[in-house]
Formats: sequence, structure tokens, C-alpha cells
Amino acid sequence: MQRRIIACANQKGGVAKTTSVVNIGAALSRAGKKVLLIDLDPQANLTETHCIAPDELDSLIQDVILNDVPLRDIIVEGEGAPDLAPASEDLVGAEVELVGMDDKNYRLKEAISRIRGYDYILIDCPPSLGQLTINALCAATEVMIPIQAEFFSLRGLRKLLKTIEGVRSGDNKNLKISGLFVVRYSSNKNLNQGVIDQLRDHFADKLFKTPIRENISIAEAPAAGMDIFNYRGSSHGAEDYHNLADEIIAQEKS
Repeated sequence: MQRRIIACANQKGGVAKTTSVVNIGAALSRAGKKVLLIDLDPQANLTETHCIAPDELDSLIQDVILNDVPLRDIIVEGEGAPDLAPASEDLVGAEVELVGMDDKNYRLKEAISRIRGYDYILIDCPPSLGQLTINALCAATEVMIPIQAEFFSLRGLRKLLKTIEGVRSGDNKNLKISGLFVVRYSSNKNLNQGVIDQLRDHFADKLFKTPIRENISIAEAPAAGMDIFNYRGSSHGAEDYHNLADEIIAQEKS
């Protein structure tokens, strides 16, 4: 199959974006896919979740983007798990430095184009629509959007969709939305179901069928440096991310 480069994006914080990248990546890996995770968020939570100390590494994703360090040189290989391109909080400076570069939108795309061997590359975007997110959207073949089933999440979604459309009309005409998925879902909250109904009305086939239920194990797993499957494989969180990954894989046939 053609490799899929998926940017996980939402400018709203607190939507389990990093958690979803970790657990979708782990589920895809368990399904036999070769997966690379790229930490493009200056908070570096994806790197922290993998218990990697950035100050002990020679180069990080900011060196790839700003200084042409080969992406292959910074990858930390996972043992029976996804590989990782780590970051540190110094990545925040890349937003400013990229502005002055002629190819500012394509730095990540160029770096990714030089590596092979992955079925899936998942990019954890920052909770903003700045230059790093633009780099992710220009590098990606598709974008996946986690969203909380709340009213204000719907309002913020419009801004993200406008940014995606802008990239699609200019820098990356092949970019598509592979899907939206609901996080922190509770069947006991009427508002949650109401928002899902609205998403289904507006996005129809773009809304994944699997919502990620509110689950304490999902919140606990990062502190233990584990994905949900290694932390508590019998939990609702593990079941939901497994089912969501199955839906993502099924898209390969469509």
C-alpha cells in the first residue's frame, strides 16, 4: 500500500491529541503496520510519554526542520512499538525561525520524503494553527481531527477546516480529511450525543463510528510511560483505540 502520512490536528487544547497519536500508533503497530510518530508539539508530551530525555539526544525534530539534519538520524526505534522522532520544548523557537525561510512550509515534507520503510507516519501537531501545523499539513497525505463532544469544540472546528482548505487550495492539493473522531465521550451526557448528531449531519462519512469513551486508564497510562494496551489492555480505552485503528486500516480498501 502507499504509505499514509497523517497529521493529527486541532488548535483547541485538551482534546487528547497526543494521547490519541500514542494509542492509535500502538494499535496500528499491533496490527502489523510499521509506524513512525513525529512529535511536532513544543510541549513535547509525545516524547515525554515515551520516557525519552531530549537533553540526552544529539538531535531532535527542530534540528531536522531548521538545520537539515536527516530525519533518519533522530529516530528512536521502538521495540515492538512505533518508532519516534522526538522533540523538546526548544521546538517553540522554530515557529519564529521558519518565518524567514523561503521554503518555510515544506521543511518537514522534504525531511519525510527522504525516509522509507513506514506504512504510517503520524504527526502530533501543536494546539495552534501556526507554522509548525502548516508544515505538518503540507507534509501529510491526510489529516485526522480529534474533537470533544462539546459546543465550543464545534466552533473551533470551523477555523481548523478553513486552514485545511487553505493548504489544500495552495501548498498541498492532495490533502484530505481522513476523519474526525470523538474523544472523552460519555453516553450519560445528553450534550455529548447531541454534538455527535451534529457532526454526523455535517460530516457524514468523515465521522469515525468509534468514539473514545471517558476512561481513567487512558489518563493514567502516559504517567506510566505506556500506551493504553500495555497499561491496561482490558480497559474500555484499549477497546476503543483498537476499534478506531481498525476503521483507519479499513480505509486502505476504499
